[in-house]
Amino acid sequence: GSTTPDHFAISDAGTAVNCQASPVTITAHSATHTAVSTTGTITVSTSTAHGDWSLATGAGAFAPGAANSGTATYTYVTADSGAVTLSLKDTYAETVTINVVDGSVTQKSGSAIASEQPSLTFVSSGFRITNGGNVGITIATQVAAKSSTQSLALQAVRTDTNTGACTAVFASGATQNVSLAYQCNNPTSCVAGQTLGITNNSITTNIASNPNSGVSTYTPVPLKFSTANAEAPFSLSYSDVGQITLYARYVIPLGSGAGSGNTMTGSSQFVVQPYNFSLTNIKCTTYGAGTCSTALSAPGNNPGATTAAGAAFIQAGQPFAATVTAKNFAGSVTPNYGQEIAPPGVTLSANLVAPVGGLERVSR
Repeated sequence: GSTTPDHFAISDAGTAVNCQASPVTITAHSATHTAVSTTGTITVSTSTAHGDWSLATGAGAFAPGAANSGTATYTYVTADSGAVTLSLKDTYAETVTINVVDGSVTQKSGSAIASEQPSLTFVSSGFRITNGGNVGITIATQVAAKSSTQSLALQAVRTDTNTGACTAVFASGATQNVSLAYQCNNPTSCVAGQTLGITNNSITTNIASNPNSGVSTYTPVPLKFSTANAEAPFSLSYSDVGQITLYARYVIPLGSGAGSGNTMTGSSQFVVQPYNFSLTNIKCTTYGAGTCSTALSAPGNNPGATTAAGAAFIQAGQPFAATVTAKNFAGSVTPNYGQEIAPPGVTLSANLVAPVGGLERVSR
């Protein structure tokens, strides 16, 4: 059903290029920062009153405001599960904050926190993520420690002053040193020993991690911009889970080759999820109270019987404990799972082994 949200949470790329619309996800949140379904209507605006909105993903009704007004409205439907992604194109080189209003509920109401209200900086030139075919895209949800299968590339672009379209900055085939980094947004800090590997031109480089409080540490990576449109195809693999942002930075050189002090930047936020969960340490918690089998060689541990002749574990209706562990594609634990601002839960379900029909009749 529909719920009145506590506040709205905003998620965006952080940096965008004037020549391309940038996705902004607006999610209705409860006081505990979990998504809630709503059928309310939001009015969206930018702090500078610049920009044009369009609908990216969402099943509800969208209406753009006046041209270059930075305004739009959207009405959620139940199928949205409280989240809509709109795209904002701003032809001004500026930083905007995004305002969301539905009655008294805003991006600042209730228990909203600063990380749910990020700004978005538009620049005339910078980096964007493409599909390797000169089309800007977002990085899809990834699986921990599994190399990305989505077609991804990094492209340096500038806004053509005549057409307003995105034009490649580097020459096709060029190799450039680009500084890369990643930031842990949710959870808000990265776990030591976890890695984000970027593979380009058959070379994998683990890049520097940064907390949500700021990005200061980068790793220089030689990238080959090998496509016809000067894109650098890459794959990525992150060993942990969470919402993270990939950053790219390039110092624009002077004609002499020395640094000019000017940079091109770009970023893209995405989510990495566990590969699977393991269930271990299944045991009776009340051994000694007469509810656990005393016939087991290790009292209290689940023998995993598959037939009526197997050792009993516990009487029906009695409590038992288990350890659930989130793991990545390589089988290692993902330590940031459960450290999120709103920690996710797990649901356990039973798989009946015997009797097959779930009902046993005894005749006397």
